[in-house]
Amino acid sequence: MSATTKNHHATWGIVGTILLLVWGLVLVGMVATGRVVHYLDTPFRIQGLVAGLILIVLALFCFATRKVTIGNCGCDHDHGHHDHAHSHDHGHDHHEHEHHHGHDHSEAEDGHGHDLLFEGGIVAVLVLLVPIVAAVVRSPDKYSISWMQKREKLISVVSAGAVPEGVSKLADASAQNPEMKVTLADVDAMVSKNDAGEYQLSVLELFYVGNDGAFSKVLKGVRVETTGQVVKERLNNPEGNRLRVFRLFVQCCAADARPMSVPIRFEGKAPDIKEMSWYQIHGTVDFEEVNGQRIAIIRADHLDQVSEPDQQLAY
Repeated sequence: MSATTKNHHATWGIVGTILLLVWGLVLVGMVATGRVVHYLDTPFRIQGLVAGLILIVLALFCFATRKVTIGNCGCDHDHGHHDHAHSHDHGHDHHEHEHHHGHDHSEAEDGHGHDLLFEGGIVAVLVLLVPIVAAVVRSPDKYSISWMQKREKLISVVSAGAVPEGVSKLADASAQNPEMKVTLADVDAMVSKNDAGEYQLSVLELFYVGNDGAFSKVLKGVRVETTGQVVKERLNNPEGNRLRVFRLFVQCCAADARPMSVPIRFEGKAPDIKEMSWYQIHGTVDFEEVNGQRIAIIRADHLDQVSEPDQQLAY
């Protein structure tokens, strides 16, 4: 094997080391800094950490073996200059059989691949390294208003289908005992209250309670407090007195995030808000029919802007 080919293998070893190391450090760093909570549910965070550690180990192995090249077998014989002694004569000498292509091979090797970093190596770095580094540096770790505006129809979809386990204490109780006769005493046992005596229900609990006949009957007219991101209501707001509070629900990772929302209705014109910011809403629970389904709404009397939580996605 020529010196140039060996240098190519060594260079690819360095390139591979850099790529594996950066990818591994990104995964481990996302977990170590806590940024992973914006992207992955808890079980998958451990998998991400393990994957990152494996990549780092592979990078170290790749770096340690970067000088081991094909053909470097440690034996004394020459792999490229065997004497081909045949029973017949080809009419020419193998050692005198030179390929005259108008240039010298040693010069060609130096000219075509003297530095792989400026050929395939640099392309690999650009394709595999630059995007992930740019994403890590530039990502705000949250969804933008433009992302949400593209999903206006999705955010207004009413609840349907089975409620994922653990999302709503009320829904879990109904699933365990479908025939239960619900009273406010049952709600008191499951839901905490604030100092003003308002039930502290999550947006997801309000989102699903419309399909729960037992709990929706006892919650109609009660005071509640809920917290979430607020946007303007653009699809069902003829009087201009509505907003919408939502939480992004994730079952796996941020790529499958679904906005689950509840309409907020005011007696007069809806107040001005900073869209996608976090607000605490106070009001009473009511219900209305939308496309043949019963949904919860909040008849709000006021809302207050609050700091965004450390974990913005609901898992």
